Amino acid sequence: MKDIIDAIFIGDNNCMMFQYARSLHDRGFNILYFVIYDNNQTLHRPENHYHDISYPYPKWIVEDIQQSKMFVSLFPLFKARQINKLHSKVVFLSGQYIALSPFLNSRQKIIIPHGTDATVTFDNKAIKEMYTNITKKFIPNFLLKIFIKKIYSNMKKGFESSNLLVYYPYGLTSSTDNVLKQSREIGLKIIHRLDMSPDIFKQHLLNYEKKSRNSDFLIISPVRFFFTNKTVSYAPDFYKGNDIIIKGLSKFKKYNNKFKCIFVDKGEDVQEAKKLIEHYGLSDNIIWHKEISMVELLSLYKKSDVCIEQVGKHWISGVGMISLFLGIPLIANSSNLIKSKFWPDDAPVFNCDDSAKICNSLINVYNGQIPSEQELKEFANHYCSTERVAELLVNYINKEESEK
Repeated sequence: MKDIIDAIFIGDNNCMMFQYARSLHDRGFNILYFVIYDNNQTLHRPENHYHDISYPYPKWIVEDIQQSKMFVSLFPLFKARQINKLHSKVVFLSGQYIALSPFLNSRQKIIIPHGTDATVTFDNKAIKEMYTNITKKFIPNFLLKIFIKKIYSNMKKGFESSNLLVYYPYGLTSSTDNVLKQSREIGLKIIHRLDMSPDIFKQHLLNYEKKSRNSDFLIISPVRFFFTNKTVSYAPDFYKGNDIIIKGLSKFKKYNNKFKCIFVDKGEDVQEAKKLIEHYGLSDNIIWHKEISMVELLSLYKKSDVCIEQVGKHWISGVGMISLFLGIPLIANSSNLIKSKFWPDDAPVFNCDDSAKICNSLINVYNGQIPSEQELKEFANHYCSTERVAELLVNYINKEESEK
């Protein structure tokens, strides 16, 4: 390996950063990507997303299992010293590792946040709500309050000492717009993203056959359960609308009771969702899965007739983009993406934000009134591919290097 590394990637967000690390690696950059989760955490390890990545890893992917990300963000200097020994020109950060930024010697520090990483950091009310609602049995509440305030103070300093932010487009939610506004004010350059790597789909599905038309009507909805007033209080724009989805399924059952819906057992509000399912008499229609590898997840998609993503205040994420890349009809609230002009007005998505619309969309899908598979795939490749952002990152890094 060269003495000088072009870019290091370290963070904790479902392998999302890996798509950019891979793209830069494929373009000839000398990359070091840290995997900080053990092999029980299937969502966070690249071998579970990409067909040509296997374990043990190639030299540019390194395991660095962290027992406590909280420790990293509370005492960032310790981890930063380790990173500085590697002499990297650029460091990409996400999650609580954003707190390392002020202590890094790299010429460029680029943040790619995920979920509430940024929105909570720039919202004092959200920080307060977080330590009000989150409890850890092994940490007294007064200490938890101190720790969380310190974590987000360090995260804020991380943003302030960085050079570039790779983040969502304007117009999605008030929370994300607040992040963009404050990032501009502290001088961060911004590249907008809402994407997924096409490489994930290239080989995974070769051995899977699409379901036959005689199979039972199957719905997949792998979106995380995050919908109660208690959980969304610290991040109201992250409301997923799981309760609306469940109510929509109950309406659809009156039209066709011979269906199954796949849910994934993840998120703060799983137990509340199960109570709703029982309340609406849907228990026999629901198939529960634990978190699974990408290969297994894609196989479930290919057996499904339709995917239901978030229908609340959130935006369409990887769960929905998978559906589009595979040519499977998607039901989701796409209004904010369309209003922001990030997607066109005629995006081939069943745009739903209430239970009646979900029911009607399911009826349309059941009756075959759907966009073509080719139309969905072409849309995904044009609007949802990570290659656009990867190219912008390459141009930015090269430009910054040429100006040194």
